[in-house]
Amino acid sequence: MSPHQPEGPSTDVHRTARRVWCGTAVAACILWGGLDLAAQTAVLTTARVQGPGLFGRSLAIDGDYALVGAPGDANPANYTGSVLVYHRVQGVWREEQKLSGAGGALLDYFGQSVAIAGKVAVVGAPAPLSKTNPTGTVHVFRHNGTSWVEEASFQRGQGFGSAVAIDGNRIVVGAPMTRLPSFDGAGAVWVFEHSGNTWAQQAMLVAGDASTSDHFGTSVAIEGDHILVGAPTEGDSANLSAIGSMYAFHYVNGTWSQTQKLRASAAAEQSFFARRIAIDNGVALVGAHGKKAGGYWASGQAYVFKLGTAGWVETQVLNTPWPATNTQFGLSVAISGDLLCVYARGRDGKGNTGGAVHPFRWDGQRYAAEPPFQQATPLNQEEGFGDELAASGSTLLAAAYIQNAPPLVEGSVFVFDTAPRFHTWVQPMPIVVRDTAKLALRQGIAGSPMLLCFGFSGTTHIPLPWPGSSIDIVSPLVVGV
Repeated sequence: MSPHQPEGPSTDVHRTARRVWCGTAVAACILWGGLDLAAQTAVLTTARVQGPGLFGRSLAIDGDYALVGAPGDANPANYTGSVLVYHRVQGVWREEQKLSGAGGALLDYFGQSVAIAGKVAVVGAPAPLSKTNPTGTVHVFRHNGTSWVEEASFQRGQGFGSAVAIDGNRIVVGAPMTRLPSFDGAGAVWVFEHSGNTWAQQAMLVAGDASTSDHFGTSVAIEGDHILVGAPTEGDSANLSAIGSMYAFHYVNGTWSQTQKLRASAAAEQSFFARRIAIDNGVALVGAHGKKAGGYWASGQAYVFKLGTAGWVETQVLNTPWPATNTQFGLSVAISGDLLCVYARGRDGKGNTGGAVHPFRWDGQRYAAEPPFQQATPLNQEEGFGDELAASGSTLLAAAYIQNAPPLVEGSVFVFDTAPRFHTWVQPMPIVVRDTAKLALRQGIAGSPMLLCFGFSGTTHIPLPWPGSSIDIVSPLVVGV
């Protein structure tokens, strides 16, 4: 549903802005950061994981249940791994159960990937360094009304379980290190279907143009009869490496068939396109964290694809509002309804180095940028806030899986409420000398009075209104009904 969206005036600014207040009564925001659009509602931690932990290395959420992977859990051995299940009851998240795979062993990396749909949870243990389990394992758990119980496990190709996805009664598993005839590391994907009381393999998928080190299956997504598979290190005949491709498969008449091979517009070397893919309601969000953008290497981009009668079509390119070298915008992505979320490392608009999650909300015509989601207490870049994302409804999970939080194991997961709220959005951010700033007021009620106050350091010039003057927003832009 598209909200009413009053837009504010543009102003010329010749000094760095300090603050601006805007709202119907009392609402405050920092000009260079905008009103915090997402309210942080909880922080998930655990004391039940040992060793390096890597709590938050993978995330999944469906309704009131969330899975948090800790593939570095050292119980019973280093990097055996585990998954913590959280349940939201009356608005409060509680740790409910710790999951471990049957026969867990050294270097299994159980919890490297997770997925959840209803009462079924899927956990990948790709065992990338294990000598005893070189193929990896995927474990399936089902909630029996009291607890989560393992009901099945599968083993297939190398790195099996590096990526997992579930929709309804189908599970998709990526094994990006799988060797195909003559092609090391080409990668493969397996599809399993639940029928009666058992899970059975439905298909094995490979790229139609498989080649060495494509790592097909690094990311997977499924919705209904459509599967998307990422091969982020796939190149071309000109020996341009890691351009990246996304392969689309469609299930028709009992068979999965490849229908498209997709690349980003203006595809480039070292983009790592499709390392991350998210899908919801016929919209796919695809990260390319290595893409050179805005003149900066590895600034990153994200791409929006929509499913139509002609297949998947790219409809929009998303960029970070603060491009810089190695920002890696698109390193993780999430989608829920009309909200897209893209993580970028490095400095944000407030000068924090811990990175931010950038939301883009559908306004009836395009996905429009909104103020970033940031942890209440800024983290360091090395702590990885937002390196993993998951979204369901109006809830967003953002992990900092290497945050040091003694006496707990490393890692925290931050929970945000992403429901639309009145906010300001200022571009560019931060405003510097001789910039022209555009101030937008969004998610307000059309026709309602709004008071805009501000303060600046240094000198300004007309047409910027002076303190004490008033601005009458007489023609707000209204989108939708």
